[in-house]
Amino acid sequence: MAHDEPPRPTVAQFLAQCRESFAFLAESHFTEAPIPQFPPTNPVQCRFSNGTLSVVVEGINWGLNTECYLEDPTGVKAPLFLFVPKDKREPQFHRGHTEPNQCFQVRVAAQQVREHCADLLKGDMARFLDRAAYWKRVSGHDRSYQKRVLP
Repeated sequence: MAHDEPPRPTVAQFLAQCRESFAFLAESHFTEAPIPQFPPTNPVQCRFSNGTLSVVVEGINWGLNTECYLEDPTGVKAPLFLFVPKDKREPQFHRGHTEPNQCFQVRVAAQQVREHCADLLKGDMARFLDRAAYWKRVSGHDRSYQKRVLP
């Protein structure tokens, strides 16, 4: 580990930070959900679900970073950043010198969900469906172009 690199949290610290930072989801009837077994998934994650929508926070890059996305019961996903206006994507607070970067990213993701996903947390899935379709198209998961017949 480089001298200027922040410490990496343990899995237990990561999960504790997720539970603490996303505790507000209980107000919208979200509870912690089990990690699906199939397809094989990242075991370093914390999921919160209300049955219609899941907020998924994954620890990635061996404790250095976090990925947060929203998912419906069928497995359709959309990354959190698609729900946050471009001018609001920078953190509104700073990381403590000894705080692991991954834990800081969890706190930032929780703040972004709280501030920019209120409609989704209340059950309005329209914006989710729009963003998920966009993500499918731009991320290469949409292969409908392969069915096109060239003139």
